[in-house]
Amino acid sequence: MSVSLISRNYNKSYMSAEKEWDTPHRRFNPLLNSWILCSPHRAKRPWQGQVEKASTDKLPQYDPKCFLCPRNQRVATGSGESPFNPDYKDTFVFTNDFSALLPAQESESAQVTGGLFQSESASGMCKVICFSPRHDLTLSQMEAKDIVKVVDTWRDQYEQLSKSSDIQYVLIFENRGEMMGCSNPHPHCQIWSSSYVPQDPKTELTSFSEYETKNHSCLLCDYVKMELEKKVRVVSQNDTFVAMVPYWALNPHPHCQIWSSSYVPQDPKTELASFSQYETKNHSCLLCDYVKMELEKKVRVVSQNDTFVAMVPYWALWPYELLVLPKKHVSSLSDFTAEDTAGFADILNKVTCMYDNLFKTSFPYSMGIHQSPTPAALKTKEYEGMEGKFHFHAHLFPPLLRSATVKKFMVGFELLGEPQRDITAEQSAATLSKLSQTVHFSRENQ
Repeated sequence: MSVSLISRNYNKSYMSAEKEWDTPHRRFNPLLNSWILCSPHRAKRPWQGQVEKASTDKLPQYDPKCFLCPRNQRVATGSGESPFNPDYKDTFVFTNDFSALLPAQESESAQVTGGLFQSESASGMCKVICFSPRHDLTLSQMEAKDIVKVVDTWRDQYEQLSKSSDIQYVLIFENRGEMMGCSNPHPHCQIWSSSYVPQDPKTELTSFSEYETKNHSCLLCDYVKMELEKKVRVVSQNDTFVAMVPYWALNPHPHCQIWSSSYVPQDPKTELASFSQYETKNHSCLLCDYVKMELEKKVRVVSQNDTFVAMVPYWALWPYELLVLPKKHVSSLSDFTAEDTAGFADILNKVTCMYDNLFKTSFPYSMGIHQSPTPAALKTKEYEGMEGKFHFHAHLFPPLLRSATVKKFMVGFELLGEPQRDITAEQSAATLSKLSQTVHFSRENQ
C-alpha cells in the first residue's frame, strides 16, 4: 500500500482538515510505519472508572527529605559518586543510583542467537538531571533563560556520552507527575544511553532513510511544511521551532471488549506474519514448538491442565504478564472442542486466582485473545494461503509491579525508546507458581 505523510484510509467522501472527524478511522504513523485506530465518538461515553485526585499540594522551595535537593543525601550511591548532592545553583547531573543499564564490564551476559530464545548483552549508562535547585519549579514555571541551561546540559551530555565507543544511542526523557510514574516531585529528567539503538528510534531511522530514498527530501522537513500550511494542528511556534499535535497522535486504547474490524489489527497481523515466516523456514508452528520447549524447561510455566498451559513468556514486558496457550494446534475459538472449552475456562480460573492471591487484591489486568483472522480476511490476497497457520493464544497484561498500589508505568524510555522491565520472566514465574491456584485469599479462613 502506498502511503503519503498524511494518509486517510477512509472509504467515504473527502473531509477537509478543518472539520473534526467524528467517526472511526485509522491514521498512519510514518515514523514507526504503523497504524492506530481513532474513535473520537467514544469521548462522549459516560465514565465511572477511576478518577485521579488532582494535585493541589504546594511544594516548598527546598525539601530536607528530598533525595534531589541541594546538600541532601541520596538513598544510595551505587555509582561510586558522593552520597551528598552539591550546593548546585542551576542544573545538576549525576549517575542514576539505580541504573537500568550498566557499563559493559558490569553487564556481560551470555548471548543466545537463533531459535525462539534469543538474547544479547545490553550495556550503557543512566543519568539524572535536576533542572533547578528549586524543589517547586517545573519547566512550565521556570524562566526561559534557565531552561536554556537545561537544554545546554542535554547537549553537553549527549555529546559527552556519544564519544564512547560503547554507546550507540542517547535517549533523554522526562516523566512528570505521579500519574506518569515519577518517583520524586523535584523537577528532573533522565538520560539512558545504550549500547544499541532502541526499537522506536531504530524504526524512525529506517523510515527517514526510506522516505529520503523515495522522495529525495527529509520526512519531517516535508511534514513541518505541510502542517504549517494547514495550521489546524499547530499549537505554538517561534522563529526556529514549532509544536503541534501530530496527525497520527496516539490515544489510550480501550480493552475488555470485543472489537470486530474490517481489517486485521497491527499486533495479530504481525503475529500472523511471524507464524508464516517461521513455518516457511522450519516447517512447523512457532507456538507449537514454543509450547514444547517451555514444557521441557518448566522454569516459566505457572499452570497447566490436559489441554492448556499458562506461562510467563520469555519475552514478557509487563511484570506478571502471562501467555495462555492450547497444547495442540488450534487456530481460533471456532476450532474448540468441548474439552478445549473446559480446559481454557479452567486455566483462566487458576491464573486469575493466582493473580488475586499475589497481592491479596482484585488484581487488575488487560486480557486479549489473539486468533486467526476471519474467513473474509483469509480470502483476500494479503492473507492468501494463511488459513490454519495462526495459533490461538491469550495475553494477560497486568500493571501491578510491587504491591496492590504500585503499578508499572509505560513512560519515558518505554514510550520513546523500547519496552523495559525490571524483574525477569523467571522471577515472576517463580513468584506466581508458589501461590494457590484454587483457594482465593478471601476464602482462606473459611
